[in-house]
Amino acid sequence: NMTLLESYKINVIFPSVYVSIITIAIGPALLTSIVAVLPALLFLSVNPFEAISGKSKGLRMNLLQHTLLSLQFAVAFVMLVLTVVIVRQFEFMQTRDIGLNDDQVLVFDSNNKHSWKNKSYIANEIKALSGVSNVSMLYGGVADSPTDVSTYEINGLGYQWNTAFVQPNVIELLELSIVEGRSFNQSLKTDSQNGILINESAARALGWPQNNLIGESVFIAEDDKYRNILGIIKDYHYESFIKKIEPLVIQSDSWGESFVIKMASKDYTSVLNQNE
Repeated sequence: NMTLLESYKINVIFPSVYVSIITIAIGPALLTSIVAVLPALLFLSVNPFEAISGKSKGLRMNLLQHTLLSLQFAVAFVMLVLTVVIVRQFEFMQTRDIGLNDDQVLVFDSNNKHSWKNKSYIANEIKALSGVSNVSMLYGGVADSPTDVSTYEINGLGYQWNTAFVQPNVIELLELSIVEGRSFNQSLKTDSQNGILINESAARALGWPQNNLIGESVFIAEDDKYRNILGIIKDYHYESFIKKIEPLVIQSDSWGESFVIKMASKDYTSVLNQNE
């Protein structure tokens, strides 16, 4: 099990950053080792007291030795700069706001027939555990869950956008921000059947904020039906940081493949061990 933030970090770090770190760490180290051999052998033959007093006759360096010494200093400087860059990059990944509250949130998949058939029972059992404050399910919309692409038609124009299918309470659980309109009303069945939410990227593609999109009718080709836009969600990183935030449509549904669990505290171990 992993926290939602950890799943984002994995997407960001692997594989590109790991490859970069290995290349940065090993490459200069090998180069430094090679260029350090000749100058090191040279200075080993020099008496330090004579060198300090200026009387050493053995410290005579040709052009090649001067070049290797200069290269040593250059490589050391580059490695120092790269170390600072790597540290700052990791600090950035640790502190950047991804647009949702992932604190004390766990996500895991129900990607087998047994858990799929019994997902409602499993969700109720999880919610009954001491230390669990809320449980929801979704398919897509977070980094640890796949996201489908669906075809939408709005005012005669077609769009192929990423789609997340979520239980209505996941908006509250992840504290996604509504910038215009409203979220799903869990007490209204019409919201689940006829309503959708879109992110700011999708809204901007439709001319927002100049155009008012709340209540706009959207035709969903896969369902062969119309749904209305209830609200616009502030853009958040539902994929890794290295990807641009693409348009996203969130449809309310009663099913999902990933459980999203909000913990009452960071003491995950005691909660997860309750059923052992």
